[in-house]
Amino acid sequence: MPKSRCKKTWRRLQALEAEVASQAARREAGQRQIRALEAEVASLRAQVSEAPGPSARERPEVSELETRVVRYSAAPEVRSANPGQTCHLLLGDSIARDAGMVVDAPDLLTNMSVGGMTFHRLATGAREKIARWRQHCRAEGLRCGHIVIWCGGNDAYGGRGLATEDVVATVRACGENEVFVLGPTPRIHGRVYDRPDCSWSGTLAFRAESRIASALAGFANVTIVRHLGRQLCSGSQRKLGRRPGVFRSDGVHLSQEGYRRVFARVSGVLAWLHSTV
Repeated sequence: MPKSRCKKTWRRLQALEAEVASQAARREAGQRQIRALEAEVASLRAQVSEAPGPSARERPEVSELETRVVRYSAAPEVRSANPGQTCHLLLGDSIARDAGMVVDAPDLLTNMSVGGMTFHRLATGAREKIARWRQHCRAEGLRCGHIVIWCGGNDAYGGRGLATEDVVATVRACGENEVFVLGPTPRIHGRVYDRPDCSWSGTLAFRAESRIASALAGFANVTIVRHLGRQLCSGSQRKLGRRPGVFRSDGVHLSQEGYRRVFARVSGVLAWLHSTV
């Protein structure tokens, strides 16, 4: 190579190396900025998820027995608690609270679901709720029945994420009662939601449900009703967002049609549990 051309090539090489170093420095600075923003977002989400809800003047204590629901058949029946009846317990979030769950008569269902509930909160709060339910049953002469837990959506789509140790702690608080855990449902809008047109297996709800199932695999008294979110999808690939009318306008809570589709699955496994929505 001629000497003049060699010098020219060398200068070009030095310039390119300098440009590469400059680009790398800018990329690293950008990555540091992104990491800082992600940390700030995670911190703010944690603060929001831990923020206190309405005051005691605005809502009853979550440990109180909020609702007792009984499903009646066409035959005349006594519409109050009677000694010898079985009373089941429902723990969960607003999805469970708004489902209008009932059980076959003559059994009763005590609904202690609270909006915003998470497995993280139940891990420390379930034991007190269950103790109050059992105390209530003893006072009324009722048999303690099954415990139904429908939760996990606020964990999966919150800043904290779903922790398997919270799920295990919640179920351990149930003692020897038979426990039925309903899987969380996906979200198409909200602060955190699933990407448009993703498959059921690609949703955060599916991943959380898989973690729940893995965490509870060793519990002989636990039955998990899985893939409720699949009922809200459509097509052979179970795409989310293609089935109209299954969510409310917020894209988080279920509509009447959404509950109808979900409980077609629930009642197929738990024939004694229904939704009146």
